[in-house]
Amino acid sequence: MHADDADRIRASWARLAPHADAVADDFYARLFATAPDAAALFAHVDMAVQRQKFLRMVGDLVRVLDDPGELVSESVPSGRRHASYGARDEHWALVGRALLDAMAHALGDDFDRATRAAWQELYTLVSAVMQRAASRARPARV
Repeated sequence: MHADDADRIRASWARLAPHADAVADDFYARLFATAPDAAALFAHVDMAVQRQKFLRMVGDLVRVLDDPGELVSESVPSGRRHASYGARDEHWALVGRALLDAMAHALGDDFDRATRAAWQELYTLVSAVMQRAASRARPARV
């Protein structure tokens, strides 16, 4: 990731901080609207706690942007957990779109094309690592 992109991610994350819970709530609303089957995965989850976990995970990724090894090591366990939760391959793209759209909604004009592209690059990398970890964590089909 280019240094300018990492700076864009950090700056936009800092601007989102005062509205983080609302962004997380918007993210899940968007995800569940586009993937109602994903909502079932959260049927017995305290969503206030889940929003905090989600925000902590994204914050941790932002924190380790400059360390690719750490970025991967932060993502692998999460991918494995998502496999155990029942996340499916088709959910990954929907999660990315919901995340970027929630950020765009919260930041308005501050979520410009370059900032969106930087977040898309980060999400593409992290979701690829998580997806691979998830696929390895699932039992083999016979």
